[in-house]
Amino acid sequence: MPPSVKISGGLVMAADWRTVALGELVEVFDGPHATPKKTSEGPIFLGISNLIEGRIDLTRSEHLSEQDLTTWTRRVTPKAGDLVFSYETRLGQAALIPEGLRCCLGRRMGLLRVRDRSKTDPQFLLYAYLGPLFQETIRQKTIHGSTVDRIALIELPSFPIRVPSFTTQRYIAHILSTLDDKINLNRRMNQTLEAMVQALFRSWFVDFDPVRAKAEGRHPEGMDAQTAALFPSRLVKSVLGVIPEGWSIRMLRDITTKIGSGATPRGGSLVYADAGTAFIRSQNVFDDGFRWDGLVKIDDDAAAQLSGVSVREGDILFNITGESVTRTCIVDPSALPARVSQHVAIIRPSLVSGPYLLLFLRERRTKDYLMGLDTGATRKAVTKGHLETTPVLCPTEEVLTRFTQLAAPLFRRCELNNSQARALGELRDALLPKLLSGEISVRDAKAQRAATA
Repeated sequence: MPPSVKISGGLVMAADWRTVALGELVEVFDGPHATPKKTSEGPIFLGISNLIEGRIDLTRSEHLSEQDLTTWTRRVTPKAGDLVFSYETRLGQAALIPEGLRCCLGRRMGLLRVRDRSKTDPQFLLYAYLGPLFQETIRQKTIHGSTVDRIALIELPSFPIRVPSFTTQRYIAHILSTLDDKINLNRRMNQTLEAMVQALFRSWFVDFDPVRAKAEGRHPEGMDAQTAALFPSRLVKSVLGVIPEGWSIRMLRDITTKIGSGATPRGGSLVYADAGTAFIRSQNVFDDGFRWDGLVKIDDDAAAQLSGVSVREGDILFNITGESVTRTCIVDPSALPARVSQHVAIIRPSLVSGPYLLLFLRERRTKDYLMGLDTGATRKAVTKGHLETTPVLCPTEEVLTRFTQLAAPLFRRCELNNSQARALGELRDALLPKLLSGEISVRDAKAQRAATA
């Protein structure tokens, strides 16, 4: 522990901390107030939807041209270590720009740039921004509009923020970022596992590689003889194009026991509670898995009102409205018991396995099919009728069983990684306010972190 950090009874003394105006530490920049023409590749057009749990998530990214990048970065060019945040809707969300990211700010986004990195650590600044004290300041300063809530950028430099000495900043940032690094490692491991499952799915059920190989007199590459024997050697025509002989096309309603969206409980957000039944909204449903960020609870009375939209283990969640329409995942069993909002549909598989149906719904051609039926007048939407009549490729039971045998262990590994990441996130969230208030010392925080290693 450096001498500048004063310890008394194992606590960091408050004398090490001071309250300053945010503008003393950073410069504040506003993003553009328009949207460029989107491209399929190129620099990232960073949106507030990319701010997830204190990090930048590029799972679903938009791009712009190199020429437009010059125009859209006239006010500021984001660089590594800058803190980006939302100042309209999703208030309180923030993240740091990572190394190597070429991007511009989207609408409703601002940027904080540390004035002197020898006095203010950007990583610490992020944790202080996400901490309960500064989040409460944001809530107090929020301007409630008729359509969106916002904070006034012109007032942001005057917002108070508590900071310790630079040495203590570095220590706190190191402890919390070590936990975040482990969480991100688990996420990257899951991305690799999911890519493996997706590649297997596409080979068997989109490109029909085993069938094509047998049709050409070849043994399917990398496949044992017992598995290869499950596949036919001929493709036939169907409403979805050519499919393996003996396989069928069935409506989604015929291979599920439930397709239905949820509802908003009477009282809306007023019935949100600190404990109770999870209330899953579209912001919890992503193609790369279930997200706990923003998961709220509802009280027992509200849950009883929504008993008809109870979620069960193994249910597939599917976003049916808004910008996140067609995002889908299997519910995390740890989130149960749960209900869903009107923006999320429950799909309960019966005649095909959950992993198979999930991957089928994630396929680009399935999403394109559903969006081709979009009838939303003011926002993107998929109806229950659209889902029910979606044609689904149904392989033979033997092929599905073999696929599930291969895919299930990978899905279970993903669940374990998610569980560990959530536990680490809970530890980080517990340590964050205590470190920022001086309630516990860096030494004690290190001991708690080591206990979860």
